[in-house]
Amino acid sequence: MRRLVISILTFIVLFKPGLQAQERTINVHHLNSSGGLADGIIRSIGQDKYGYIWMGSLSGLSRFNGYDVKVFQNDPQSEHGIPFGQVASIYGDKAGNLWIGFNHGLYQYDYRSSDFIPVDTLSGMSVNRIMEKSNGELVLGTGKGIAIFNPAQKKLSYIKDRVRIGKEFMQRAIADYCLLNDKLYMATDSGIIIYNLQTDAVQNIAPSMLPSARINRISIGNKGTIWASFTGKNEFIFKTDTTFQSYEISPQHFRIITGQGNPISEIFIDSREHMWCGVVLMGLFEYDPQTRNITRHRHKPAEFNSLSINHFNTLFEDRSGFIWIGTEGYGADYFHPGRNFFTTIMPGNDVRMPFLTFWSRIMLEDNAGNTWMGWGEGLEKRNRNDTTFIRNREGETAVLHSNSIRSLTEDFNGDIWIGTSSGVNRYDKTTGKTVFYDNKDSLPRRFVWDILRDSYNNIWFGFNRGLCYRDGKDMKIHPVSSHPVLGKLKLEGVHTLFEDSRKRLWIGANGAGLTMYDPANSQTRQWRRQPGKDSTLVGNTITSITEDKDGIIWISSFIGIVSYDPVKDVFRQFTRLQGLPSVKTSCLRVDDRNRLWIGSTSGLIMLDSSRSYFKQFDLQDGLPVMEFNDQESIRLQDGRFVFPSIKGFVVFDPASYVESEANLDFYLSSIKVHGKELPGTINNEEIQSLSLRHNQNFFSFEMAALNYMNAHQTWYAYKLEGFDKEWIYTKDRVVNYTNVPGGKYKFYYKATPDPNNWNVAQKYLVINIGTVFYKTAWFWIITALLIATLMYLYYRNRIRQQQQMHSLQTKAQLLEKEKALVMYENLKQQLNPHFLFNSLTSLSSLIRLDQKVAGEFLDSLGKTYRYILKNRESELVPLQEELKFTDTYVRLQRTRFEKGLEVVQHIEEEYYHRKIAPVTLQNLVENAIKHNIIDEESPLKIIIYTEEDHVVVRNNLQRKNYVESSNRQGLQNLQSLYSYLSNRPVIIEEDKDFFTVKIPLL
Repeated sequence: MRRLVISILTFIVLFKPGLQAQERTINVHHLNSSGGLADGIIRSIGQDKYGYIWMGSLSGLSRFNGYDVKVFQNDPQSEHGIPFGQVASIYGDKAGNLWIGFNHGLYQYDYRSSDFIPVDTLSGMSVNRIMEKSNGELVLGTGKGIAIFNPAQKKLSYIKDRVRIGKEFMQRAIADYCLLNDKLYMATDSGIIIYNLQTDAVQNIAPSMLPSARINRISIGNKGTIWASFTGKNEFIFKTDTTFQSYEISPQHFRIITGQGNPISEIFIDSREHMWCGVVLMGLFEYDPQTRNITRHRHKPAEFNSLSINHFNTLFEDRSGFIWIGTEGYGADYFHPGRNFFTTIMPGNDVRMPFLTFWSRIMLEDNAGNTWMGWGEGLEKRNRNDTTFIRNREGETAVLHSNSIRSLTEDFNGDIWIGTSSGVNRYDKTTGKTVFYDNKDSLPRRFVWDILRDSYNNIWFGFNRGLCYRDGKDMKIHPVSSHPVLGKLKLEGVHTLFEDSRKRLWIGANGAGLTMYDPANSQTRQWRRQPGKDSTLVGNTITSITEDKDGIIWISSFIGIVSYDPVKDVFRQFTRLQGLPSVKTSCLRVDDRNRLWIGSTSGLIMLDSSRSYFKQFDLQDGLPVMEFNDQESIRLQDGRFVFPSIKGFVVFDPASYVESEANLDFYLSSIKVHGKELPGTINNEEIQSLSLRHNQNFFSFEMAALNYMNAHQTWYAYKLEGFDKEWIYTKDRVVNYTNVPGGKYKFYYKATPDPNNWNVAQKYLVINIGTVFYKTAWFWIITALLIATLMYLYYRNRIRQQQQMHSLQTKAQLLEKEKALVMYENLKQQLNPHFLFNSLTSLSSLIRLDQKVAGEFLDSLGKTYRYILKNRESELVPLQEELKFTDTYVRLQRTRFEKGLEVVQHIEEEYYHRKIAPVTLQNLVENAIKHNIIDEESPLKIIIYTEEDHVVVRNNLQRKNYVESSNRQGLQNLQSLYSYLSNRPVIIEEDKDFFTVKIPLL
């Protein structure tokens, strides 16, 4: 009894009157009919063996993979289509089967055919809950009571028929029930009934210390912790265990939040043993057994990542720890309670003047532990106990130059300097009042972008037009024009101020670039981007400046960011070309791992320490909005970062950020050929090989990794081995291949949420693509054999033809030779009648005139015929002999023509041994004499010489009009003869002055 009292008192202290449950940000994702659900009234949620989430609604089933939804609805044309009616329950058992309970039957989903197979024994009966025994049997909540179904034997039995004390059991109204270790815990109107499904033993629990035994909701954790609610004047909740030896009751806390019209809708215990309690119209309450804290989660209209509504139908936890909530009309909400990286701070409740905008500007954590938040509508001071608002109110004395707060800093006295859109104020911590500054104090009434206190206790005030400072020594405020170093520079509007680790002051201007002031060396430098010229900066409006662990200065602007190495004096630009998701950047901050965090208009961006990869965070990661304010972020004393956005301050701990678990469940969710889904006997998730015809070589795959935290941040890698040379990395999960040649391939693929970590599991699909018959190996083998046979036959026929041709050519050559010899013989014989007649005529005249000369003439005539008789059987003679013969012949002709004939020989001795056909030169000389006029006044000049391996006979051209005894066959016969003797032709040339014949030397 003492243990019971202590437990009760402890729980009463925990839920003491008036204590409001804490609220913390959770990153809630929303899925509704606009995202593809069949409808928004979700009554049941489950998960199949692959990890897909199934949601049952009034009009059908929806399957979600993190990207898109596949809807199953009533189809009269399908043999096993989903029946018409409400989906009341969904359960994936340990064997991998998926069971769907409708309001008039139980169905099993066939993964292969995507059909729903009805269970005949439960036809027409509502199945509103499905659980599983240790032996694989299903425990079903039906319209006729709780039943046990054996899937293998298709047998069904009801508990009411098995319980030995069935009459008493039947009289109980069962409101809720749960299962643990084959024991069924049932909430009834008169306590808790425990039914052992193995032994049929029944135990009644009706605790006397409870004000009422009417149990409404019950849930049990894996460690045996039981949470249940009961109804008294209001609804209460209690905690116990399977021994029921002690109870912790919470009457005070839940008396506040429950009552008529807002009962407890569901109690659920997750894998971490956290208890979740849904209260109609009040939201979702989370109890942490370690800290004994209650956190309230509810719908907040101004926060995108809060719950969609405060009314829930069902709660479900998937295998990766996500909590899924089925709502009444708003679809499904889901979140991971342990992965809430971002927290959003919104303005406190100022009842005197509610905030109309949540635009955050600047935050400051002072030395006293207070948090100062500058909003678009005032200044808020928070501490552990209360919240104070400092803002101008209509009809009251002004406390600020303007409610638009732009900058904050704390001086060494603990006073807070406040920069507004219309001037500078100072909050005096001693008096608790604000002080105004204006032109008489050297602080003009202008827009104050930034205020900075440096290491020398100087306070710098950056205005939209100009710069002022309060000297840390004399505590007086001065315009920058009076500064001994900076006064020499032209400083226009200032947007941001920063002091680096070497105490150098960096001044970012509004449209005028960057200025650096080194107080230790009294030096300054300025940089400005010049249009059309090579520049160090990407933009002249500097929004933020910071320094990383390596001493590199980082500068953000409206056109991207740049890094500057002061040691090397080198700038490096980062824009969209380098992968920066948004060029409008601000709020730079470096964490302890040297990663750069960047606020932008496309969410929060992180640049990794290697400066090679940008990580983008968006609404799905828990951000309240995608656009950050172009001012300063801060680091809190506990290491958390605070980034101002247009919808509250975004707070996160960069040290706690690690990429999600790299090993995701991933599958091929779709296989298409020529744009159409490929039918098959195996569902896509389990297919291991694929056979395609040769004309099916245009195909695509759709990959799906189950990353419910932020599916669109998942990276994929794939490679078609044998086609792709390298891995392809992308966020696009659709892969297209066109005109892939026939053959065997392996399609490798993998997925990760962290593109820097590809040490993850990979899968592959074997793809066999048929080859067109004329591209197959057997076709080419047969073709090669056929070609080889044809080539052999052709070769044999060719050899036979060549042999015949060779025989014919031999015969032809012999005939040609005989013909040539005949023609040449005729050529030589031509010398006899003509030459003999002319010679005898000349000799007759010489005998009468000069017997001595006649004797010499007769001697030459004899030598001529002797040469012909000597070589009549010879094909070739040395050129030297032919020249001598020609010389003898020419002497005979000179006797006849005297000075009318001139024959000159210019033959080098090196050609004397070369061969020539007999009487060739004599015939050419005779041919020249025959066809040309010979006269002493215009003598015929014949020149015989060598040229390029030829002997040339050339005469001047003085052609006769008529030539006796000419058959015009002499030169043709000579050409025919040499075509037989040599492959070099006889060349005959004629122009207006000369006639030339070139005989090849052999």
